[in-house]
Amino acid sequence: MSGTSTAGQSINASIKKLNDSSTKFVVMQCGSKNVDSIYFERTGTVPLGSRRSAVGDRQSAIGSRQSALGARQSALLAEPLAKLKALKEEWNAASGKDWDAEVKAAEKEKKDAEKAAKKDAQDNGPKKPVDPEKLAAKNKAKAEKLAKFEAKKKALAEAAAKKQAAGGGAKKKEKKEKVEVKFTNTTASGDYKDLESSDFASYHPNAVETAWYSWWEKEGLFKPEKPGETEVRDNPKGVFMMAIPPPNVTGTLHLGHALTNAIEDTLTRWQRMRGKTVLWNPGCDHAGIATQVVVEKKVWREEQKTRHDLGREEFLKRVWEWKEVNGDLIYNQLRGLGASVDWDRAVFTMDEKCMVAVTEAFVQLYDKKKIFRDSRLVNWSSQLNSAISDLEVDHKELTGRTMMTVVGHGDKEYEFGVLTSFAYQFENPEDGEIVVATTRLETMLADTAVAVHPEDPKYAHAHGKHLIHPFSGRKIPIITDTYVEIGFGSGAVKITPGHDPNDYDMGKRHDLPILNMLNDDGTVNGLVKEFEGMKRFDARDAVLAALEAKGLFRGKTPNAMVIPICSRTKDIVEPMVKPQWFVDCTSMNKRALDAVQNGDLRLVPDQHEKTWYHWLGNDRPWCVSRQLWWGHRIPAYYCEVKGKQSDAADSECWVVGRSEEEALKRAVAKFGVSAGDITLHQDPDVLDTWFSSGLFPFSIFGWPEKTADLARFYPGTLLETGHDILFFWVARMVMLSLELNDVLPFSDVYLHALIRDAHGRKMSKSLGNVLDPLDVIHGITLKAMNDKLANGNLDPKEVQKATEGQSKDFPDGIPECGTDALRMALASYTLPGKDVNLDIQRVVGYRFFCNKLWNALRYARTLLGDDFVPKPREQAPTDAYGPMDVWILSRLSHCVKTMNESFEAYAFPAATQAISGFWQYEFCDVYLECSKSIMNGTDQERIAICREVFYTCLDVGLRLLHPIMCFLTEELYQRLPRRAGSEGHRSIMVAEYPEEALYVNEQAEQEWATAFEVVRNVRSLKAEYLNDKAKPEVIINVKSEAIRQLMDKYIRAIQTLTLATTISISVDSPPPQDKGCVVAIVNDTTEAYVGVKGLIDPAKEVQKNEKKLAETQAFLEKAKAPTLKEDYEQKVPEAVRATHTKKISQLEGEIDKLGAAIDMYKAML
Repeated sequence: MSGTSTAGQSINASIKKLNDSSTKFVVMQCGSKNVDSIYFERTGTVPLGSRRSAVGDRQSAIGSRQSALGARQSALLAEPLAKLKALKEEWNAASGKDWDAEVKAAEKEKKDAEKAAKKDAQDNGPKKPVDPEKLAAKNKAKAEKLAKFEAKKKALAEAAAKKQAAGGGAKKKEKKEKVEVKFTNTTASGDYKDLESSDFASYHPNAVETAWYSWWEKEGLFKPEKPGETEVRDNPKGVFMMAIPPPNVTGTLHLGHALTNAIEDTLTRWQRMRGKTVLWNPGCDHAGIATQVVVEKKVWREEQKTRHDLGREEFLKRVWEWKEVNGDLIYNQLRGLGASVDWDRAVFTMDEKCMVAVTEAFVQLYDKKKIFRDSRLVNWSSQLNSAISDLEVDHKELTGRTMMTVVGHGDKEYEFGVLTSFAYQFENPEDGEIVVATTRLETMLADTAVAVHPEDPKYAHAHGKHLIHPFSGRKIPIITDTYVEIGFGSGAVKITPGHDPNDYDMGKRHDLPILNMLNDDGTVNGLVKEFEGMKRFDARDAVLAALEAKGLFRGKTPNAMVIPICSRTKDIVEPMVKPQWFVDCTSMNKRALDAVQNGDLRLVPDQHEKTWYHWLGNDRPWCVSRQLWWGHRIPAYYCEVKGKQSDAADSECWVVGRSEEEALKRAVAKFGVSAGDITLHQDPDVLDTWFSSGLFPFSIFGWPEKTADLARFYPGTLLETGHDILFFWVARMVMLSLELNDVLPFSDVYLHALIRDAHGRKMSKSLGNVLDPLDVIHGITLKAMNDKLANGNLDPKEVQKATEGQSKDFPDGIPECGTDALRMALASYTLPGKDVNLDIQRVVGYRFFCNKLWNALRYARTLLGDDFVPKPREQAPTDAYGPMDVWILSRLSHCVKTMNESFEAYAFPAATQAISGFWQYEFCDVYLECSKSIMNGTDQERIAICREVFYTCLDVGLRLLHPIMCFLTEELYQRLPRRAGSEGHRSIMVAEYPEEALYVNEQAEQEWATAFEVVRNVRSLKAEYLNDKAKPEVIINVKSEAIRQLMDKYIRAIQTLTLATTISISVDSPPPQDKGCVVAIVNDTTEAYVGVKGLIDPAKEVQKNEKKLAETQAFLEKAKAPTLKEDYEQKVPEAVRATHTKKISQLEGEIDKLGAAIDMYKAML
């Protein structure tokens, strides 16, 4: 803290006085709490110090009084602390520095010095006596080095001061500010972009991606109709139709949706550029349960009201209002992702035409006896008071005893993951008891049997006998069933058909009564009065206590198990028997299964066929009714007939109809009474969301009406979606399309992987790793990410956990990457059957790729010049073309072939690798660099050829890349001149996709591959001995005249790419040792020599390599030592001996190389 003012020095003296009196900062620890009591421990005349000492001596005995002591300390220290604070503030103001920071820096410097001294002592102290002369010489060298450094620093400071005085500093500041470009969009929405507004020296995603989408949309480029036309024409090239997997209207899109969009839009743009009539139909799903839960939470949070307080009509009004807001958000996100969907055909699954289709489908299936009403076991959510599908059930795995809180049960923790054993006594007490075990003890209230294996000798005496329920007194039969495993546990199993799927099936087989012990809200019903009204898990504890009281409890053991959790409410799901509407899937399953087996429907990748066969081989009926308000209301009516007893649980009391009028006519016909004797009550329940989603491929076109779109675009071409909904959505679409229309809805199904975070974890809001794609596109700070969590719907405990996760994974937030970089990264990850562990750094990497492409195109445009007019057609290479011209056009042709084959096979990583490899490593790193010498030369014919090749690469390369990177390619394409005849391609979107590999030249590619090995080896030598920017002499020594001619053909390119000052080729004539070259063996016919003489210090290199040689020789001796023992061959395993031999060989090879290098460097001295 030197260089302070006089006032600052005075303050320093005051503070030093306080510090010199042994002022120390101490943090006291009271129990487990950190007490921020900072106090001064004074020595000398101040009595405070002696009291501190006394307290310190007695701390162990008066731990309980430390809190009070801390308070007293704070009071005693208030005045000196305030004085010190004032002095510090005054010193800060006078010196312009920060006292605390200076103190920390000084302490760090002291610690570093102590550490260095300790290391120096270890390294140099005890090893050997210090030679005074050597030490003096060493200190002198250090002093000289330090003097040189100080002189250099002084010179630099003087130069900087002169530059500042001359205005140089201001210029530097201006240059820095220039980097931070502020983009202002000057283009009105829908207008052609003002290209001048985004013509920056470097790539800026926001500047590039702005304005294009609204122009595309206004121009009608997303529509299957030609611009200005209202009808779709017949197209000999065919039709490509794909419906978007409609995102749920429950919030904003996540990266999983971004992956879907990246894949689907890539395929859509590719097919459109191939000249097909393309329709990518957008839509949004009403998402019954998810949306209702979100809106219910919102209403409760804002108004403290339930949906029942509002009533059905008012609640549905609130849902529609919420949908209008969020539906727009989702569609705007899709626009931001570049989705080229036909927005005029956008569909919401609660639109009128979809409601008509859903009603029609339900009635048709009911009339075909495919839909029926019955009481069966379903997944029941007590929080929703509704049945839910298997997809809405998450599975929490427990490895053993676990205490958990349960939604709806407050903060109390309940025991899970244990197997509780208890005894049932026989009806005849003399027969004893049977012990059974369960993980869900409360369900024993509804037990209706105990099962044993028919061949288990242990229970042969019990067949046909009865047990007595300990609480209800009911008789419980002992039944025999081969489902029971002999010897597993006690060999006896309690059967509860009303609350377990396996028990339900067994109950059906043995005609057991099905009892229910729960109300819809999860409380215990009156089946056993003793427990009536209890919450189900409180009842679990109560049943256990009651069994203990009766002497029937037999113990607990830890047990791994899976807890079914409602994904929407986090409530524990209960299997319960409820009257519901079901679809008989038997025949529909078979047709869908056969479609894949026969090859009519292709699943990509085909590994998912196994899942398809598994699900569709199960003929369990599909429960399609939900006890919700938001959704498609079931077109079924309960009939009250005058003079007849009616029961809503009786399926015979129900009719269906497309309208209430039709339902009444059906009821009159069914019951044979007049309309006046019938009262209809429409079922208040709604249909499973997957039912309406299953109709999506044809309901979007107005089915059952025979519309023009239905005739032209149904069935579709492709369905692309995540593999996790293969059965829940894909199979249902296939089943319903075959059943209702007798056609498959599409011919191909591409199933992409799931997005996970960089650690392989599932994306979860509670982990803080769910990312909004727009945050990746535009960038976001860590604080903004944390704020999003805090303002969301997460539980406060989850918010804390998620915030910690974000801070760990994104300490600096997420930089602006742009849509194109995100799309490219997602496409590059999409390997068949492999989940995506998304690392944001890969997206950032493609952001750099965009910048490289931007810079390359800017440079290429300067080479072309403003007056360049490309030839009407792409030109095949002639004899006038240089070898690098032929090579780059051949590589471009290979890229054309690979891109088309990859898209056709849904091999997106192969496509991204091919196109990025062409642009980065072939065009930019090789051809562009090699062309500079030509463009700076005077050979006008070669310059003209180079320009034409440049243009071909730019034009074809951008069109190849466009389906993946739509915005950047449009921006750059619009800056290129057009070939004659292609002026009508107002957008790259409608330009022709390159499909023919016109210029493949395998000989040119093989030749350059051989020549480039020289480049690669020379660069390695430069990196090892010089640096990347060094410009050495290069000598290529070859074995034959043929190889010499090949190298000579590419000598100009080799020189350019190696930065060689001079380059020569010799035949079997390596340079003399005193030439000062290092060598690399390229292959058995070629050696590359790099001259390093004059570019390095030979003496230092000799010293460095001799030291390394000595170390390597020591390692070799150590490695050889075990092999010299007599019993080495017998005692050491062969695999270990092989490893030793390999290591010794490597060390010997290094020694040979080091020896050769030392000889070479000595020759330069």
